[in-house]
Amino acid sequence: MALLGEKERDVLARLSVFRGGFSLEATRAVAGASLPVLGALADKSLLRKEGSRMQAASVVQQLASERLDPDRRAAAHDAHAAYFANLLANGASS
Repeated sequence: MALLGEKERDVLARLSVFRGGFSLEATRAVAGASLPVLGALADKSLLRKEGSRMQAASVVQQLASERLDPDRRAAAHDAHAAYFANLLANGASS
């Protein structure tokens, strides 16, 4: 992860709160991820696209999670919970 820029490291760490895949909309809501950052992570083989969703390999997800400090982890989990609570409240799926 040393070869990643600061924004790439931050987004990857925040994405570690997801289990399984995630949509582009979810990455924006939870991790503040932009398309260029997601593209850079995919170009570095840290994310892969599966249909309309993306996913990190489990070892990448684990390492990224370990790099996320407790305050930012809590904030990412809160954003994750709020995103999915909003989806449930509005009857959508992601």
